[in-house]
Amino acid sequence: MWLYRTSSNADHAITLYEYAPGRAGKYPEVFLEGFKGYLLTDGYEPYHKLNNDIVNVGCWAHLRRKFMDAQKAMPKGKSAANTAINTALGFCTKIFKEDKRISPNVS
Repeated sequence: MWLYRTSSNADHAITLYEYAPGRAGKYPEVFLEGFKGYLLTDGYEPYHKLNNDIVNVGCWAHLRRKFMDAQKAMPKGKSAANTAINTALGFCTKIFKEDKRISPNVS
């Protein structure tokens, strides 16, 4: 299932679900034909192969998950690496709080 949604800045919020029999990049490529702008994704590789008029931007929640996974995998006693991971997680938390403050009605 592919999901497409307008940004929170759109005059009318639209969410579309498109069933496709697979995860191949051809599905968003066809749907987004002629689209120009920013595309917020989870980093799935097919999105990076779309036309040059699309700027692929990453999802902070997915990035945060990677840091959380790294934190769990870190052996005890690696304080420098843990400090870097904790700093990154703290930065993500600040971004999420600010986002909620400026967009309180967006889920």
